[in-house]
Amino acid sequence: MFSGSVQVILFSDILTPLTGMNIPFDILKGKGPIIHNPISTSADVAQVRELVPSEAVPYVGEALTALRAEVQFIYYSIF
Repeated sequence: MFSGSVQVILFSDILTPLTGMNIPFDILKGKGPIIHNPISTSADVAQVRELVPSEAVPYVGEALTALRAEVQFIYYSIF
């Protein structure tokens, strides 16, 4: 029985925004993520760009839009 709501969980990698923030990294087999130049000084912090999601990771917004549309379709199909 449905309670009148539909919930969704979206899993995303925590590293997704790093490239758009000027923090390059690689994922090495057997090691995991490696940040090439770890942030350890105020000069390093100054090199970090503000994340603008629509520019850096537009596919995340597109995925959320598609999910929202799908959830609305399911919701209105059920109720």
